[in-house]
Amino acid sequence: MGRPPPSAVAWIIVALLAIGVAGLVAYALTRPSHIGVPDVIGKDASTAEKILDDAGLKWSVKPVPSFAPRNQVVEQDPIPTARGGGKIEEGSTITLSVSQGPAIVAVPSGRARDLYTSPGVIRRARPEAPPSPSA
Repeated sequence: MGRPPPSAVAWIIVALLAIGVAGLVAYALTRPSHIGVPDVIGKDASTAEKILDDAGLKWSVKPVPSFAPRNQVVEQDPIPTARGGGKIEEGSTITLSVSQGPAIVAVPSGRARDLYTSPGVIRRARPEAPPSPSA
């Protein structure tokens, strides 16, 4: 009396299976695809950005001082697939470290150099060596 007929149970099982299959198909069709990370190290920043755009990836630029030519990509994160990196989801962001050229360093003026190399300062900074024996 309290049990549903066997045909109703069968229909409930079929409906649950159909919902499960539909969910799996929807997941498979809508999940992001994984792609290899393009290698843009050594390329000009604008060329690298175009390559990443064409691959369906986003990018951000981090300027860094480097001896590499100005606007050259010297590093990227994540590592390119060709250099041992993995795959990433389409639409992910790649961080490009782009060379600003060598860092500019302040050089002391000649006056400061003369102060430290003048004979009086040098003589006071170290004791005189004993005279060498004459032969």
